[in-house]
Amino acid sequence: MARKSISLVERAPRGKTIELDLDLRVDGKCYLESVKISGDFFVYPSSAIDKLEESLKGCDSASCIEEAFTHVKDSKPLGFTWSWLKEIIMKIFHEHCTEYSTRTTKYHH
Repeated sequence: MARKSISLVERAPRGKTIELDLDLRVDGKCYLESVKISGDFFVYPSSAIDKLEESLKGCDSASCIEEAFTHVKDSKPLGFTWSWLKEIIMKIFHEHCTEYSTRTTKYHH
């Protein structure tokens, strides 16, 4: 079992800074063990970020990440878009997990 911690700071096209802290775990396959999203942005309702972080936890495929973002589709981010954030998380996932991401279910530990 291996773990990878990835910290990334990105500036959204609308100028807001997003900080991502992702912990990946490889235990037969690669999945998002935890996700923390912070920065100088606003989301209404503010609980949407917590909901997204929780929904991403355990994802081991692009389709799972896509599904997680459906849980926040009715909330309003200010300073970035959900599609932009999803693109960044997908890129990180693919760069570090491609060889392990063959299943489409969540890994529950």
